[in-house]
Amino acid sequence: MSELKEKISQLAKIIKRNNAVLVVGPYAYLVATKEGEKSIFELLSEQLIAEVPDLQGLADAKDFHLLASEYVNRKSDFDLELLVSDFYEEFTAPIPLLDALAQLPFSLVINATPDKLLLKAFQKAGKLHTQYAYYHYSKQNQNVTLESSVDKPLIFNLLGDIEDTNCLVLTHEEQLDFVKNIISKDAGLPKSLISTLQEKTHYIFIGFDFEYWYLRLMFQVLNINKDKKKNQAFGFHQNDNNLMQLPTKLFFSNEYNIEFLDDAPEAFLQHLTEQLNGTKPPAMDNANHKILVLYHQKDEAMFEQFKTTATPMLQRNNVEIIDNQTFVSGETEQIALKNLQNAPLVLPLLSSQFLADATLMNYLTLATYEKNKKVVPILLKPCDFAQIEKTHQFHSVLPSRNTFVSLQSNQDSAYLDICNHIELLLKSTIL
Repeated sequence: MSELKEKISQLAKIIKRNNAVLVVGPYAYLVATKEGEKSIFELLSEQLIAEVPDLQGLADAKDFHLLASEYVNRKSDFDLELLVSDFYEEFTAPIPLLDALAQLPFSLVINATPDKLLLKAFQKAGKLHTQYAYYHYSKQNQNVTLESSVDKPLIFNLLGDIEDTNCLVLTHEEQLDFVKNIISKDAGLPKSLISTLQEKTHYIFIGFDFEYWYLRLMFQVLNINKDKKKNQAFGFHQNDNNLMQLPTKLFFSNEYNIEFLDDAPEAFLQHLTEQLNGTKPPAMDNANHKILVLYHQKDEAMFEQFKTTATPMLQRNNVEIIDNQTFVSGETEQIALKNLQNAPLVLPLLSSQFLADATLMNYLTLATYEKNKKVVPILLKPCDFAQIEKTHQFHSVLPSRNTFVSLQSNQDSAYLDICNHIELLLKSTIL
């Protein structure tokens, strides 16, 4: 058993003993759009810029709270609260990662967004007795009694509730007020919640950018891993480039005994769910270790560039690439289908030419129908991916942030990022 699978097995046992807390951040709220996958805060930022176009110059900072602060300076707090409330009221897009989290048997979930989308995901998963509470940073004496169990899980929104606009933490000023009050005795977290947290031994952080300063305070307030000998935390660092500075990693590792996992959260959750349910992950053919790449002949140059970049990764993992051009010409349909069936991982290189090719689309459809096959599209050139996604079930989409490779200024870097993600997927599935 690999080291990661051993950790997942141990973590499943801890969750079953009700000794773990799930902490969910904004990057768990990833939504598929025409431009690619975006976090919910990124979508909110676009709404702010649409109303105040001169905020566009701040968009590169990737800081929703900064944009919110500048929006208020140009308009008002009321306008900001109304925009955010309307955004969540009208929001209906599916968020696959939340649906996956809702399947896990946690009794306590700390949520770092102000909405009720996670609550709805729990209810959608059949957990109709899920309880809900939130922190109001400006109120005194919030010592309500909060209890939780696996049958009646509790979702606690740390940053307020969208329906109580006075408690929302949207601007930098509100962040500072939140920090000041959450560490105070009079306006701190409910004592019953703190007491419950102190009984837990493990934490799982999904959807967080650990470069954000407020996380250090949150760890302290929640009293995470006060006993490093028996307590541990696992985290997935997520931001727009999935990069974390070494000093940040060392700080959280040394101070809070947190172990950062390089695996994709979706793959991790899949295996964790299978362990909790007592089922084995779908077996991928260890003898073949093949990846099938589907691409259109007019995209051959980009395929060769991808294959060249991927060669060291393939050699490290003893994996072979096969491609549709080796079997679509001069061979029978039966041989083509056999090649398709023997590859546990399929990477379609999508472009307008690919989508217009009936044979390639047929192979893509057949691949997505097979339960034990993972299909991970790579967005090669601009195309109508949103329509294809409506009719096909994909494991995930690359590159990071779903940006088309041909539109990136540094394509070598884009291919390398794709290969890094593929290697993580390989290690969590067939190796």
